[in-house]
Amino acid sequence: MRTNLRRAAVAALASSCLLFAAACGGSAEAEDKPAAKKSESAKPKPTPVAEPLTKAQLEEALLELKDMPAGWSAFKAMTEESVGVNDFFMGNTDKAECQPLLDQVIGAEDGPKAQAYAVTGFAKDEENGPYLAVAVASYSAEDAKDLTAKKPSPKGCDSFKGEVVSDEGDEPATFRYKELPAPAVGTDARAQRLTAKWDDNELQPVQYDLAVARVEGAIVLVQATAPFDADDSSFHAAFKKAVEKVEAAAKAAKTAK
Repeated sequence: MRTNLRRAAVAALASSCLLFAAACGGSAEAEDKPAAKKSESAKPKPTPVAEPLTKAQLEEALLELKDMPAGWSAFKAMTEESVGVNDFFMGNTDKAECQPLLDQVIGAEDGPKAQAYAVTGFAKDEENGPYLAVAVASYSAEDAKDLTAKKPSPKGCDSFKGEVVSDEGDEPATFRYKELPAPAVGTDARAQRLTAKWDDNELQPVQYDLAVARVEGAIVLVQATAPFDADDSSFHAAFKKAVEKVEAAAKAAKTAK
């Protein structure tokens, strides 16, 4: 049976990489609004709100090879080859209620836009996987809360037809969805598993595990792409470390003010 893991991993990160890249720049509408006049009457000072982390701060906090368990290597193709692949989603489905699962939590085109982002990838074997992608993005605290707010699992999506999209061509598959236990890190953490059984029976089925957490206005996303029944210890360890590094960056940013 032929493997399809490398192509699947690169295509899957397109949602993370491109949704951040295409969305950066902030809101023009907000920039056009005139500044509100200060009230002359004395008012209690609001609780300070943490500013969104900058691109430099996110890149500094991004997971590095030294943070990974033994046996992994940097996989630049996962980010480099994702640039130019379809916008905002890992794939698509005609079943509208299931599309958010392929949008990977924050992939809606009409959703809030990231103010900064950083992505990286790792692999145990560059051709056969498994692969692990890490993406971090900063938003206003309000937008980040909205994006990671707990939502009911979509009904009728335990199994659905769709396709993974890449610049090498679309790959039709049957997806199976499962909500995973929420990781005990960050805020509003959640996780899901999608398994893809390709219509082409010569291709090896693929498992996508996704974990997301919020750190104030920053969102941390980690995805593992592997064969069925893969060891998920590296996935859990990487997600925990990725969140810890963003938490440290957020704390350092506050201290520097």
